Amino acid sequence: AKLRDSHRLASFRVALLDSLAASPTTIAVSVWDNDRQDGVFIVRHLKPLPSDKDYQLWIIDPKYPSPVDAGVFQVDAKGNARQGFRAKLPIEAANQFAVTIEQKGGAAVATSKAMVLAGS
Repeated sequence: AKLRDSHRLASFRVALLDSLAASPTTIAVSVWDNDRQDGVFIVRHLKPLPSDKDYQLWIIDPKYPSPVDAGVFQVDAKGNARQGFRAKLPIEAANQFAVTIEQKGGAAVATSKAMVLAGS
């Protein structure tokens, strides 16, 4: 059981995301489980967006030429969110994560000029 549990932890990827255009007090972490192909994203102190915009989470996997969509999210009035996510494509290596600001519903391709968080 201990060996199985230690292998299980080896499939997790924890990434701290740094603020690029967001507030310097913004804190974000992504926890990705490669075996289950899902994760949890937690952010604090990220500016709430107008109703016609969404934040969108991306996974950067060297297998793909572009970041992989991991879903859209909104933050509450204090700028906080906790959300489970799944990538839209199978992930081999979740090397990095990024968050962009997109139109409501998200984008098929990341808008790099609108990137607010990134990290590995």
